[in-house]
Amino acid sequence: NPNNYVSFNNELWRIIGVMNNIEDGNGVKESRLKLIKTAVFISKAWNAVKNNDWTNSSIKSELNGTYLQNLKDTDLIDNVKWKLGTSHHNTNVFEKYIEERGENVCGSKEWLGKISLIYASDYGYATSGIDTSTREACLKTLMPKWNNEENCKNNSWISNTTYHQWLLTPANEDCTMASHLTTFGYVSHNPVTAKSEHAISPALYLKPDVKIISGVGSPTDPFLLDLTT
Repeated sequence: NPNNYVSFNNELWRIIGVMNNIEDGNGVKESRLKLIKTAVFISKAWNAVKNNDWTNSSIKSELNGTYLQNLKDTDLIDNVKWKLGTSHHNTNVFEKYIEERGENVCGSKEWLGKISLIYASDYGYATSGIDTSTREACLKTLMPKWNNEENCKNNSWISNTTYHQWLLTPANEDCTMASHLTTFGYVSHNPVTAKSEHAISPALYLKPDVKIISGVGSPTDPFLLDLTT
């Protein structure tokens, strides 16, 4: 449970990491902080049709419509390119990271926008591991097998046992499926349409000139952010 909490939109969010070479709409690649909201926004089907292309998804439309319009700190959010490479079911964290940024897609290769979801690899890299299940061992374990790897799933700070959560990673085997994080701590694929409503935890990138100005990153004293000039 690292001290990576930030106050954003007068809510608690968490820092997934400092992500390198994230490209904005002008082709500029820089390092940017990536955040995820701690509380669930809504439970919803991925799409109204049987297609996992994020650019046409119902979730994308809602997050970048009404939800974005109601945020208070929109001046801190960057408009960036989110890669939309598909991933196979039985892959580990390293493999998912590569596939998510690869050329195999079910539609668009990337999406330029502000609010999205975390990747399956974001969840995987959030583990610290422990004892014999070291972090390195966890990252090499197939993500559907994390159900049996208590030290991997229980030591990922993104893990939860309350709700199934949609992930941005589309399925490679079937373009009507997308990845989700289960309450049992493993990553699986589910149909994108109405029979699969999962929780949505918004994710975003901050502008590169956003800095931490105070706080220690705890839930009671989160980091405060501001644009530097």
